[in-house]
Amino acid sequence: MTGTTGPAPAPGGGTFEAVAALLAAVVAPAAPPADLRPDTLLYGDLDLEDAEVDAFADRLRAEFGPAADLPGLLAEQDLDGLLALTVGDVAADVDARRGAAS
Repeated sequence: MTGTTGPAPAPGGGTFEAVAALLAAVVAPAAPPADLRPDTLLYGDLDLEDAEVDAFADRLRAEFGPAADLPGLLAEQDLDGLLALTVGDVAADVDARRGAAS
């Protein structure tokens, strides 16, 4: 998992916990929800495969509807952005898109 220490604030409160649980269901048993932190890197720490990203995107969309646009978030990133993308970034993006949709 991550090599960071100390608590990191969870963006979006309950959104982060929901996003982490959905991601853990995709990558289990490699990353139980308790091991996923806002600063956990999707590609660096979890080394997600394409099929896992697709499954995670499907679960996000099922849970949050159109506010969960993981493919859109990924498309907005350059290579450095993709490598730096965290679970917390996904949760924050869901919150931002939900806010924009209201």
